[in-house]
Amino acid sequence: MKNKLTAIKNELFGGWSRGEAIYGWALIAIQILFYMIYPDSLWGFIAGMSGTICVLLVAKGKISNYFFGFIQTAIMMVLGFQAGLIGETGENIFYFVSQFWGIKVWKDNLDEETNIVLTRKLNLPQLFLTVGGISLVTFILGSIFNNMNGTQPFIDSFTLVLALVAQLLMVLRYREQWVLWICLNIVSIYQWLTLGNMSLVALYIAFLINSIYGFVVWSKQVKENKLKTA
Repeated sequence: MKNKLTAIKNELFGGWSRGEAIYGWALIAIQILFYMIYPDSLWGFIAGMSGTICVLLVAKGKISNYFFGFIQTAIMMVLGFQAGLIGETGENIFYFVSQFWGIKVWKDNLDEETNIVLTRKLNLPQLFLTVGGISLVTFILGSIFNNMNGTQPFIDSFTLVLALVAQLLMVLRYREQWVLWICLNIVSIYQWLTLGNMSLVALYIAFLINSIYGFVVWSKQVKENKLKTA
């Protein structure tokens, strides 16, 4: 039992520099501060806390992110459904299911020395294919959601497609996931702001900040991985 607790402690708290620790606690503090000012949704707050911890761990390449991802996506499925956001609900169903796949893929691709996932980047053809696919599917789903009288159909479809592709890239360990998360988080801040859920606005502000941080960290790791395999 003691060994297991030590392993969990090292997984969650090991490997952080002083600056990274301050940054991480600051993002968590944003969630607490927003809930104190706008105590509108306890479940939104729980989703915000677990989601913030999840993305911090993703940025560090720690497989423990999936535990907190389970909590966040389960709650967000319910909140999205209650708000009438078809895409938001659908994306969180996909997030939830993909946690199982992600655990296996990341477990098979951990650096033996650091226990951090090995990252990579898209080549140019893959990048063009990704952008083209997002644009086409967004238009198709937006039209479908509009016919279903969904809330904010084209914004909803755009966030859904971005989320699905970004999650796939995250599971497959591609750096470019963070560019899509940045776009998604900006749209999601607007979306939940118009719906008046400030707990989730705070969540996506934290996500946006972390997406920029994650892109920087994973870019450095891609270069380091290339040097290791050279």
